[in-house]
Amino acid sequence: MIFKNENAQKCYKETAVKFVVSLAVLICSAAEIIVEKLILKGETSWVTALAVFCLFISALYTLANGVIFYSFKKLNKCDKSEIQEIENDMASGEWYPASRLYMTDTRFISFSPDPKWMLYTDIAMMYKYISKQNGITMSEGIKILYKNGTDKMLSEISLPILHLLRSREFDRETEIIMAKAKEKNPEIFMGYDPVVLRTLKANAKNNGGKK
Repeated sequence: MIFKNENAQKCYKETAVKFVVSLAVLICSAAEIIVEKLILKGETSWVTALAVFCLFISALYTLANGVIFYSFKKLNKCDKSEIQEIENDMASGEWYPASRLYMTDTRFISFSPDPKWMLYTDIAMMYKYISKQNGITMSEGIKILYKNGTDKMLSEISLPILHLLRSREFDRETEIIMAKAKEKNPEIFMGYDPVVLRTLKANAKNNGGKK
């Protein structure tokens, strides 16, 4: 991990552990299916059915965690002076543990789920984002619309029902983060409004996607 910052190191290690665990589950599930169906040639049992389910879920998580893990590794290719500047900003910034991000004087530095940093002056809109499937909250986070019309998750927590304590703290931090971002850049539109979102994206497109 290129960053020396303790919190950045912790986020990197968490990602590495998730990737290894999901990969291990993937391998074990595949091995069980191979043994049951190809070697023993037995009937499909509940164990095999469970293995197939675990194989599917772990494949998705391995892919997702692999992409995030790789994004940390790509930091090694970043300009060393830029990394040092980010390191210095983190040293003087305020850390929000549930959201996995720093707020500095000029920008966000986030490690949720992947490492990224963004200037407050480049942000046009911020709002809380919730993704649901069959009534179950799959993820929630803070979404940002840049002035150039592109959007990105600033911070995200997956399956909050499995992380109740962090989820509660995440909700509390979200209110604080958005309020402080508004102070840093009063021009940021806070909250989700589909009309405003379409207008901002249209304006960005007309301006050629420039920040």
